[in-house]
Amino acid sequence: MEQIFNIQMIVPLGRRIGTLSLKKSGEQDISGTLNLFQNETPFIGKLTPGGEITFSGQMITLTKTFPYQAQGRVDGSKIKLEVVGDGSRFTISGKEADL
Repeated sequence: MEQIFNIQMIVPLGRRIGTLSLKKSGEQDISGTLNLFQNETPFIGKLTPGGEITFSGQMITLTKTFPYQAQGRVDGSKIKLEVVGDGSRFTISGKEADL
């Protein structure tokens, strides 16, 4: 089952709006895409039955590409993540999209 979240990430230059989609495969394995900065990049990670989520991928901004690690929580229709990469730390929050 695929879940799609409308997300916003707070960065030094303001708020960036995008989407995050994730699919479960197996017990805790997930894969998905992060759509930010007009780029869609894949990620892989884990989602526990308790809602703890961790994943990693490559983020492509308007000026650079760098690896990142994300961890946080999926709580029903809401997601909250802390993203660390390129020496920076960002917060992503979002709500499941109405399809």
